[in-house]
Amino acid sequence: VMSRFVLLCCLGWVGLLSAATPFPGGVMDESGQTAFVPTEEGVEALDLETGLTRWRNGQATCPLFVSGEQVYALSLQRGRLAIQGLSLSDKGTRTYESDWLEIPTWVDASTLRGAWTLNKRTLTFAWQARGTLGKSSQGCFALNLAETKWSATKEGCPAVETTLPTLLQREPVRWHRSITGHLHAVVEEDGPMSTLLRRKKKLVLRVWNETSGKETRAVELLTATRPMILPGLDGRHVWVREGGTFDAPGDSSPWQVHSVLDGHAVARVTFVAGTSQATLVGTRAYGIVTRTSRVLLEGKTGRRHELYAVDVETGKVLWRKPVRESITSPR
Repeated sequence: VMSRFVLLCCLGWVGLLSAATPFPGGVMDESGQTAFVPTEEGVEALDLETGLTRWRNGQATCPLFVSGEQVYALSLQRGRLAIQGLSLSDKGTRTYESDWLEIPTWVDASTLRGAWTLNKRTLTFAWQARGTLGKSSQGCFALNLAETKWSATKEGCPAVETTLPTLLQREPVRWHRSITGHLHAVVEEDGPMSTLLRRKKKLVLRVWNETSGKETRAVELLTATRPMILPGLDGRHVWVREGGTFDAPGDSSPWQVHSVLDGHAVARVTFVAGTSQATLVGTRAYGIVTRTSRVLLEGKTGRRHELYAVDVETGKVLWRKPVRESITSPR
């Protein structure tokens, strides 16, 4: 069975292998008590109750998925990359390492983007990188995790960038996903009582049968002056809110979390400015804040990332943790 879901989150194997729950920037174990996230010092295991670090592996770059007693991670060094297995029971000690795959020396974590699929024990990893002055490079390789050797492949390579399905190309789509033969999408439409001076928009969840193309459901999620949407990393929810305008800011408007299956409301979550990824886990919400920082010497704009936890019932932010942006996504 192949693992697959949206950007910057991870699902694990099934059958002999245990699954990992999607989490902002990384993955979470089945217990819901520990998350594995990328930081400037490597891959860290976080206690989700307190936000404190349980262990750290400085050789790994980006966590991919959890399998049994290991978390598998991408390790990126100058001119090469590998997959490593880190022990959950022995504080992140490396228990597996693939051969190193050569990549251009100019590729680093700021230029590399990757996507992967997992079919039984075979990991298929596609990557691409774009540098300055038109530099670009890409590749697709398969790795049997019972062994260590990579092999170049053109079969089953995941797309690093996704394209819009034909059925939706004429729709003002804000989010979409295929679920059990149906295409679910949130589209932006003109709202009621709109005027030239005060335009209202609405976000509507629409569902089509992918075989017949017939629409089977339409549920209005939000009517707002500037509707905002954030896909939940679990693939089961979308977060929507009023973004407000210059004259009437919407900074105090909470997120309204809705099921992508039938549109029903699930929760209301405190808005934290700059949130770029989020997910619900029980009575807590976890998110990553992304903010632009100073301009670096190379002319690139730096970005800072911070993981946070919110108690859904009280709206209180419980803890914050600096992290690094993930560079991979499963497809």
